[in-house]
Amino acid sequence: MRLGDHWKRLLTLGLLVGVLCGLFVWYGTVTYNPALNDYPTEDDIAPTPESYVGDRVTLGGEVVATEPVVAALDTADGPWRVTLADADAAIVRGDEPAVGERISAHGTLTDANTLATDRAYTREPWEWPYMYAISLVGAVWVLGRAVTGWRFDPDQRMVVPREHRLALGTVLASPSVLVSPAGTDATPDGDEPADPDEAATIGGERDG
Repeated sequence: MRLGDHWKRLLTLGLLVGVLCGLFVWYGTVTYNPALNDYPTEDDIAPTPESYVGDRVTLGGEVVATEPVVAALDTADGPWRVTLADADAAIVRGDEPAVGERISAHGTLTDANTLATDRAYTREPWEWPYMYAISLVGAVWVLGRAVTGWRFDPDQRMVVPREHRLALGTVLASPSVLVSPAGTDATPDGDEPADPDEAATIGGERDG
């Protein structure tokens, strides 16, 4: 592969990263659009809730009282308690609000600390940790598959599949195997490097 191709690849990668960063900045300047179900949240409202009175908003927090329903919201400006009027009748998913549950509510802010609730849903306290735990397990599994089945080839300046998948213990014991030139890919003990046909078969099975 020509050296020019390496630089083209790096330039393309740099441009894509730049576009991604630019999209982040652009998204931060976009105003709320109710037509797209995009409404102010507790972090936006908490500094000056009076200025949002009469507006439709979406709030989320922990239920701390049920008669009436009161939610404690964690915001960038500190804790904020809001009464969710008619929240019991507005539940569209989940159980009736109970102390300790998470609740998300949408409606009209009638004063600085009261929401006229149109719809709301509740979550059990364990649902958020469970969601993040499952996501973490999935991310670790994908990372493990990547580092044991692929390597960085410094000669080609690209990530290439291994001829033989390594054991995760091998990678953890010797992280240097993550970077290896062509022809130096580690193979399992007692195995001969695969010939091209065998390597293609192995690669096809792995991709499948």
